Amino acid sequence: MAIVGSPDYFNKQPVPDSPAQLVEHRAINLYLPTSATANRWRLIRDGREVRARMEGQLLLNSIDLIFDAAINGHGLAYLPFDQVQDALTAKKLIRVLNKFTPDLPGYHLYYPHRRHAGSAFSLVIDRLRLNAESMRIT
Repeated sequence: MAIVGSPDYFNKQPVPDSPAQLVEHRAINLYLPTSATANRWRLIRDGREVRARMEGQLLLNSIDLIFDAAINGHGLAYLPFDQVQDALTAKKLIRVLNKFTPDLPGYHLYYPHRRHAGSAFSLVIDRLRLNAESMRIT
């Protein structure tokens, strides 16, 4: 995960250097319809993972909208690193508080018992398994 903001946003706001300073910033949050709440940001504090509820005027229901709002300078966003990596390289976004954002275990696929899966779905599962095995560090 990454906490990011645009260069324009940081021209108007100081760059936070601790999670405590996030309260001074506008947050762009992901709306979770199943719980009717905003996604909490996972942060490391005193060696422990905590989930912070961030306040902000923007509560959006898709990562793409949050990404666009961050690029356009509307606040700080908490997004998957792989979703913002190109924008960071192109200097359209700036990552902050790196050491306070823990790595997540990655993507998961949940599916019903394999015995009932169609052949196309079984091919997708097999391909994902091969990709995952080829990416393992030994």
